[in-house]
Amino acid sequence: MQFTTQKLLHGLSELSPILVGSPTKFYFSCLQSSGMESEPIFSNRPYDPARNGKYSVFITYISQLQEHLNKSVSCFICIKDVEIAAIPVVQVPLIILQDSSVTLNQVSAAMMDMILETQHYDELKDVLLDMLSKGFDIKTMLKTATKYLGNPLSFLNSSFRYIAHSFSDELLRTTLEGEIDEEGYVCGKMLMTLRNSGDLGRIQSSDKVEFTAVPNGINKITIALRPNGLYIGLFSMYDLGRPLQDSDADILEYISKIVCAYIAKNPYLTNSIGDAYESLINDLVCNISQSPNIAASIDILGMKFSSHMAVLLVMPSINETATRNAPLRLIRQQLDSILPFDRKVVLGAEGILVLFNMNRSEPLTVSVKGKLLKYLQANSLYAAFSNVFYSIFDIKSYCEQARISIRLGMHYEPDERLYYYENYAVRHIISICSEHSDLLKLCHPAVGVIRDYDAKYGTSYYITLKTYIECNHNISECAGNLGIHYNTVRYRVKMIQSLCNIELNNIETFFHLQLSIKMYDYIEIPKPIVSPIILLEKHG
Repeated sequence: MQFTTQKLLHGLSELSPILVGSPTKFYFSCLQSSGMESEPIFSNRPYDPARNGKYSVFITYISQLQEHLNKSVSCFICIKDVEIAAIPVVQVPLIILQDSSVTLNQVSAAMMDMILETQHYDELKDVLLDMLSKGFDIKTMLKTATKYLGNPLSFLNSSFRYIAHSFSDELLRTTLEGEIDEEGYVCGKMLMTLRNSGDLGRIQSSDKVEFTAVPNGINKITIALRPNGLYIGLFSMYDLGRPLQDSDADILEYISKIVCAYIAKNPYLTNSIGDAYESLINDLVCNISQSPNIAASIDILGMKFSSHMAVLLVMPSINETATRNAPLRLIRQQLDSILPFDRKVVLGAEGILVLFNMNRSEPLTVSVKGKLLKYLQANSLYAAFSNVFYSIFDIKSYCEQARISIRLGMHYEPDERLYYYENYAVRHIISICSEHSDLLKLCHPAVGVIRDYDAKYGTSYYITLKTYIECNHNISECAGNLGIHYNTVRYRVKMIQSLCNIELNNIETFFHLQLSIKMYDYIEIPKPIVSPIILLEKHG
């Protein structure tokens, strides 16, 4: 923020007559008074020339000024606690208050009143509109806004890559060092901190300006960018120049609209590096583009796909998916070290789709599976494989298989992290049938007869039949699983056939009974929602 000593003189005039003042312009980053008489630096951070430096206002007593002259600050304010023969010679603006009864806290409070005085940015609004109409780039517009606001701004796309910011080189070398990687992305550690705090989901789901201090402890206000209702990223103002104030929320919201208007004119700006493949997969899964158009794109871009593929879908918990609290770009990046040979795509706000090449002799080794399971467990993630398919144009159906496997798996085997559609295919088929017919009417009548007989006479024929079928006619295995004698199983099987007038060696009867028992399980066990629910969003 730009101030002159004349403005400071006016603000401090009620405390004491002014002895020295000059019209020199300077910048500062005063945040708040420490509230301690012994602390002469007007900042809530320890004095550090690399961070505060020439952007600080230094408040002290005139008797102590000499020992602080080596500090690189933008202005000194001194309280005249002793008589001086002459005004000290300093290289920056100097203000001396003659009234020795004035305290450091009083000066700090007066400074805060001036700094936090509500700002009006009508001129900035006009300037940004003019720059937008003249085709200025987004980085130049943000740097211009920072000159008016005193605080830097940043625009992150949905993959957490900095599209534009107005951080100074000094900030990038000091305060923000290590927080932006070589490709311009927010570093993984920062993303995990943001995810674990819960702020990521809260901010991305909100349509208002939100305050946060994570992931780096720097106070900032942030708003989600949604041109035409479509989430494309986050826009933030940091308090690295002056304290944030109420009016900043309004100006940030206004500038965010300028950014959205700029994006509307430059739609590919939000795309991640190498996103043609990712966009194509998202289009196929969301069924946005027609197959002929995608086929032409695949041909033009020279994209190659395996003749035998499977979808491995990696998803955060349902809650994190709904609140968008998981940094999916970071998850995709980390999966590269576990599955380096398979393509990975961020599916909107839902999860990571890994297109698994099933042509390899051993697509998922024991070692790789172990690493994957360990990663899923450590990061509260779930994953599922679809069946094998042969055309990229069928990927939507197989992505749905993986999605349903995760939902069914989390319901029936909540302690597991990796699921396979082949283990849930029958349950999926039954769930589809249940939407169109009464399942009990589709079941073999023998199942109902046996269950009624057990209820009336206290027998265990139903569990015996169920286990016998699961053991595929193997009486020894069935007896072992039930913990009863071999001959007891033989007797019960004969009784079941006699009571129901059926032959368990008949293939059709055996299959119908097997399916009927699974239908009863489906009816009796509380069911998760498994109908297709698309949570994807089309980006860029």
